[in-house]
Amino acid sequence: MELVERAVHQAGASIPDDPKLFLDHYVEILKRMTMQDLELVQLCKTIYRKHRDAIDLVVQHGASSQVLEGCEEVVKQLGDLEFYTRTSSSVWFLTSEMAKAQREILTGWSFLTRRFPVMCWFHYRKKVGKLQLSMEVGPLEDHDLRAKLLTSIKEAGFKVPDAAIDPSEKRKFTRILTEVKRLKRNEQGEPDDSPEYVKEVAEALWEKAWGEGKKIVGVLESFDWGEG
Repeated sequence: MELVERAVHQAGASIPDDPKLFLDHYVEILKRMTMQDLELVQLCKTIYRKHRDAIDLVVQHGASSQVLEGCEEVVKQLGDLEFYTRTSSSVWFLTSEMAKAQREILTGWSFLTRRFPVMCWFHYRKKVGKLQLSMEVGPLEDHDLRAKLLTSIKEAGFKVPDAAIDPSEKRKFTRILTEVKRLKRNEQGEPDDSPEYVKEVAEALWEKAWGEGKKIVGVLESFDWGEG
């Protein structure tokens, strides 16, 4: 950029008006692209100081949104779904097979329109560039029933902490299965959030998780839910 600016200055009046106008515009564009326009730099700093929280949210959720869109597409392609919904940071869903194996409850998962004891969700951990898929037992008003359910899941070979099973602890959320994949980095060193790649990762996570998820379906089918 400095070479172009110096050449224009040295040539001076010998450059015709139209080419000179073009070169002046070109230099201005280069300044803006390389952030060497001090007025622009100062303006950006001022705007960021005044609206830092809003800008940070746009950057955070903008990237997360693109990743979650890919996850949402994968969820839609799973086939027979009982429901799915998307929050600001996650995509929640349940296959019909897993839904039919359990009883829908009226308490717990208050941010979801459907409330089953065991739910599935994708979550993008942007700070570390990781995509996560989890199956989780949520809140049940009957803590003894929740403890029995977690005991059955543990007996099927899943890792469940003793504290989660103890009804006196009144735990609300217990992850029974989690698969995580760190997204590869792009040329800029940022997590690759391109749609096709995200879908590829999400599909791989689900394929790996569902192998174990089918065992959970078996537990839910044989579990005594009591009156409902």
